[in-house]
Amino acid sequence: MRRPPPQGMFKRSFAMVVARYGVIVTSGLGTELVSRPRVRWTPENRIRAFVVAVLLVGICVGWVGRELPVTFPDSASYVHWPEAYAVNGTRIMGNRAPVYPLFLWLVGAQKLLCPAQLILSVLALAFFGWTAAALPGVILAVGLSLAPTIWQWDQMCLSESLSLSLCAVAWATTLRLSECWSRGRFWAWVISLALFGLVRDLNLLALPFLGCAVAWCRRRRWLAPMLVVSLLFAIGLADTLINERGGSDEGRHLLVPLLVGWLGTLLLMVSVLRGSDRGARIG
Repeated sequence: MRRPPPQGMFKRSFAMVVARYGVIVTSGLGTELVSRPRVRWTPENRIRAFVVAVLLVGICVGWVGRELPVTFPDSASYVHWPEAYAVNGTRIMGNRAPVYPLFLWLVGAQKLLCPAQLILSVLALAFFGWTAAALPGVILAVGLSLAPTIWQWDQMCLSESLSLSLCAVAWATTLRLSECWSRGRFWAWVISLALFGLVRDLNLLALPFLGCAVAWCRRRRWLAPMLVVSLLFAIGLADTLINERGGSDEGRHLLVPLLVGWLGTLLLMVSVLRGSDRGARIG
């Protein structure tokens, strides 16, 4: 016959398991109190706590808004994506750019939309502020997210709120990649530019400037960012033309000089980078 375990052995083994994971055990189990080490309030921890407090205050202050988002006639084109945009049965154009409709598919277009857009706006602008100026940047960015000109878009079922948030993230990742090149930062930059460029058609105009900024600061790696920007611009432009989002015939004709001007800027940037790289090798 198997001998029964000694009395109290279960309690001691249980205490060892619990103490290993740092959980506080009550004295009712016959064990000593086990606690985690105290957090030292170093300057870095104080800054982190203050940043978290600023974010929470910003979210709580901005939370006082509408329970349901404000809708407009073109809000239905985002909700019913990928259907064509039509008003009273009259076709206006093809489907919308895909990013905001997919965002609505994730959070819905009802009660969760306003809080989701608010939280994303505060976090995105705070990320940009921290990247640009650390703690003072976070304070200013959170204050900017609560300004009426920014906060009002969080209460609407339109793509402007998400576009502003993605713009802040795109600029923040551009600054980080320009400062230090790494594979993780590069792919974060690519994803942020793809989301930003495909949430609104006009955002495509900003992609060349973001690409040129990275190429200029990382001159030995200028080819990768310029190829990424060119590919994203071509994809967005093709989606705009296929779905007839250029507006009137005059508006569509403006895309031609826009494309020519952008290609000219790209070629000029490439020639300058190649010339500076050649001069650096000769020197």
